[in-house]
Amino acid sequence: MSTTFQRLRAFGSKLRKDVSGNTMIMVAMGMPMLVGGTGLAVDTAQWYLWKRELQYAVDQAAMSGAYSLSKADSPATGEWDARARAELQNNKDIVDFETDVNVRVVDYADQTDNSVIVNVTAERALPFTSMLTSRSARIRASAQASFTEGVTYTSCLVATDEDAEGAITIGGSATVQMNCGIAALSDSEEAIKIQGSGGVGGDGVASVSVGVVLAAGGIDDWFRENTDDTVIENLSSLSDPFADMEPPDNPTSRTYQCTTSTTSTTITRLKGKKLEEETVQLTTTQASLLPGTYREIDTSCDTTLASGIYVIDGGRLKVNAQYDFTGNGVMFVLKNGAYLEINGGANISLTAPTVVQLEAAGVFDPRLAGMLVFEDRNSEGSNRSVLNGNADTILNGKVYLSKSHMQINGSARVTSQCLMIVANTMEITGNANLGNLCPDNQEITDAVGNQRHRVYLVA
Repeated sequence: MSTTFQRLRAFGSKLRKDVSGNTMIMVAMGMPMLVGGTGLAVDTAQWYLWKRELQYAVDQAAMSGAYSLSKADSPATGEWDARARAELQNNKDIVDFETDVNVRVVDYADQTDNSVIVNVTAERALPFTSMLTSRSARIRASAQASFTEGVTYTSCLVATDEDAEGAITIGGSATVQMNCGIAALSDSEEAIKIQGSGGVGGDGVASVSVGVVLAAGGIDDWFRENTDDTVIENLSSLSDPFADMEPPDNPTSRTYQCTTSTTSTTITRLKGKKLEEETVQLTTTQASLLPGTYREIDTSCDTTLASGIYVIDGGRLKVNAQYDFTGNGVMFVLKNGAYLEINGGANISLTAPTVVQLEAAGVFDPRLAGMLVFEDRNSEGSNRSVLNGNADTILNGKVYLSKSHMQINGSARVTSQCLMIVANTMEITGNANLGNLCPDNQEITDAVGNQRHRVYLVA
């Protein structure tokens, strides 16, 4: 017995000292952890891959649904739902597992029924986990897409300078209540600004409401804080609406001149107790102008203009307050630094030509219809153009001063065409009072910018 015990004791001692099998034991003990960790890593990578593939499919479905919704007459048609599900189905070659799909229309960004949400829940067995449990992995994905309708913008007042600060400046006691938009092509941080800090009714501008304020750069925060106007900054699509047009010419040399005429007329007067007829002489001084090229027109009497093209070469077109100045179907072309000065106080009524009147003048570009003043782009421009009109100043048509500054200190009204002023820069100040610049049932049609129809993911 003792011998057997000694042998067992010796074997145990030998086994205790033997280290040749430690590695195998450690490998055997660590193998489950190694296999499990590897399997978990594979499953995690697979889960993320499926999640990414499912998210891509859901994003595409939401975009397709939103696009269909933007084209539908009403969300009630359900076309958006069918289109979203169809797009999801088209991605089944990527996401080839069973899914539970929910598609619905919701409101977004203070608009109604303008967004589609797609929620998808999917289950699929993972390679390693499925060996340990019968439950499949659950994957969820969600996407929301909305749309913006395509918009074309027009404006009554447009500044074309591309980098000026305050390309459009409103200040003084100006009242601007025209509701047809202003736009500046300048990319300055403050392309459109308010001069002064008094605010509405204070020491600054009296009142402003223009409808839409557009700029390629920034816009004074004053508009957001003090008006209900739509303010759109950094609109890169803004452009000069008349950039590709060329002004007409009329080389016939003319001179502005007032003529005096005397006419005889018979009047009846009471002399004593009898009525007696008496012949009297009436003297009138006026100018009747014909189309052509003038060095300048500086009114010194009541003036009537025949229909046609009037070129002002280097001088000024100045309408003085005490004289009537009327013309129907007229266009003024400013060359070589010529400028415009309109002073209210008398009857001023100017109307741009129609297509028929242009053709009668030998001009066959229909786009020029409605152009009242056109500054030649080869002119050096001027900072002296000014509108000091009043309630009796009627300007029907477009004023285009692409090289010049326009100062608006007064007002003007329209009767038959919209008044659109496009200048390099402009300032509205003093007692300027701009009201509705379009007759009833008319609107500006010359586009200054646009925003494309856009569908985009929002969540």
